Amino acid sequence: MIKEITIQSTFNKEEFIKDYTQRWKLDNVRRRKSLKTTIIFTTILLSMGIMIKADNGNDNFILVIGCASLFLTLILISSYRKVKKDFFSKLQSEASRFESIQNNTSISISDKSIKYQDREKSMEVNWEVFKKYTIDDDCIFLMFSDLYTNAYTIDKKDCDDDTFQEIIKLVQSKIPSQAYV
Repeated sequence: MIKEITIQSTFNKEEFIKDYTQRWKLDNVRRRKSLKTTIIFTTILLSMGIMIKADNGNDNFILVIGCASLFLTLILISSYRKVKKDFFSKLQSEASRFESIQNNTSISISDKSIKYQDREKSMEVNWEVFKKYTIDDDCIFLMFSDLYTNAYTIDKKDCDDDTFQEIIKLVQSKIPSQAYV
């Protein structure tokens, strides 16, 4: 049994935005890969359609499929950009609001649970609730689901090296699965 570890953090707008930008990138790895694959597939279809049309002037099927694929790809790109713009707009708004209320945090970590407290909320979460974890750029993400944006984070800069290593060992013993980026 370990002694309770408490980490106090002063709100920093730039760090908050950096943290959630990192979460956005981690959450969208698969989406970006899928989008790239779609773009490559569309390019191949269009190229084949144009080459076939040039060789055999009356076969339009692949060219039509390529054009439809291009249209759908443009919709996907537009949708991704809108979601990203909305996310970062809301992030800026929340960061400014938290800065104005000086939303400092406290995280207490024990064998039993993690307690989180800031100016607006206080909660205790048992270890069993966390489904997986990952460590990325000296930050531990404790995840309730597959979304990094809904994860608790423990940043190495908020504690000394020995404490951070102790937390990693505890996390590894309490959460059965590590997420992979």
